[in-house]
Amino acid sequence: MRLRLIAVSGLFAVLTACSSPASGTPQHSRTGPPRTYSPAQPSATSTLHGSPAEWQDYADAAVITTADLTNGFKSAPAIEGRNQTQCPSLHAVADSRTSDVAYKRVSFSLKGTYQTVDEVIAISPNARSTYDDFASTSRKCAKFQSTAANGDIIKYTVVSDRAPALGDQASAVWVTGTTHEAIDGRITVGSGIIVVRKGLVLMQISTLGIPPPKRQFAGLVAEIAARKLAKQRKP
Repeated sequence: MRLRLIAVSGLFAVLTACSSPASGTPQHSRTGPPRTYSPAQPSATSTLHGSPAEWQDYADAAVITTADLTNGFKSAPAIEGRNQTQCPSLHAVADSRTSDVAYKRVSFSLKGTYQTVDEVIAISPNARSTYDDFASTSRKCAKFQSTAANGDIIKYTVVSDRAPALGDQASAVWVTGTTHEAIDGRITVGSGIIVVRKGLVLMQISTLGIPPPKRQFAGLVAEIAARKLAKQRKP
C-alpha cells in the first residue's frame, strides 16, 4: 500500500513501539531535561580494548529482540543504505560506518499497523563526535523534505525532544512528516529518535508510525534497550 511506501521511503525505514519489560506492561518513562542529557561529570571515554570480532559479539547480544517488546511485534528486515535525506545529521549513527569497530541494526513492526521500531548499536572511536553531530540536528535542519519512491514530496519538521537520563549523554528529536495524496488526502508520519552514548558505544532508538506513535514510546524503548545493553560484558 502507498502508506507503507511513504513511511519506508520518506524517513529512514524503521521504528515504533509500545515497549515493555518481560511482563508485557508498559512502564512510565523517566525522562530527563529537554533537548539533551549530560551528567554533571560524564565518565571519560575509555580506550577501546578487545578485537572487532569480540565487539561484534557484544553488539549482537545487546540489541533488543521481540521478547523485549510488547506482544504483536515481529522482526522486520533492517533497511540499510536508504537513510540519505537533506538532513544527514539525523542519520549520523546509522550511516556513520567507516569508523565503526562493530555495528548491529535490528527492526520490528507491529502486526496489522504501520508502526515500527528500530535499534542501532555502533562501537566507534569517534562516538563522541558522531553523537555531537546527531545532537545538532534540530539546529542544522529544523525543516527539510524528501521525495518518496512514488514521487510524492514529504515535508519534515524536526524539534528537540525530552531525552532520557541514560548513559554519558543522550539526545532526542521528534520528526513529523506530511504529504498530500489524491486518494488518501493528508498523511502524517511521526518519528521519535533517541541517541545514547556510553563511552565509545552508541545506541540509537527510532520509532515511527502512521499515524504518529505516542512521543513517550521512544523513551520507553530506549530505557529497555539501555538496561539490556548494561547487562552485556564488554571485551
